[in-house]
Amino acid sequence: DRIRKIDEEIYPYQVRDYIKQSYFVVSARMHPIISSIECNVPSISISYSRKYWGILGDGYNLKDYIIDMRHYENYNQIFEEFEKKVSYLQQNREKFIKNIRLKNKKDQEVILLKIKDILQRKGEKRWSLVP
Repeated sequence: DRIRKIDEEIYPYQVRDYIKQSYFVVSARMHPIISSIECNVPSISISYSRKYWGILGDGYNLKDYIIDMRHYENYNQIFEEFEKKVSYLQQNREKFIKNIRLKNKKDQEVILLKIKDILQRKGEKRWSLVP
């Protein structure tokens, strides 16, 4: 009763609302994982390519929350790994949230600085950014 599987088509804002209400998210798609990180909601990624390792593993230091399907021979191995990841996430949930909040805050500051720099280079004096 605590797991929600969504089979019908829904709008992105509806997905985001589900993510915000979640204890954690499990997805094999990159965008829901990125959205969960933006919402400060822990996630477990079911990876099928190396792209997950760049942004999640290196960028957010979330290697411990990636299940790389390319490294398992059968369903039982995958399921065992999934159980380990869920247990690890439950034990480290608050640390996970603290770390992604901090990373998100730093990233936002960098983005604002980059935007200000671009505007200054363009000579735009009429724009101002309010954090």
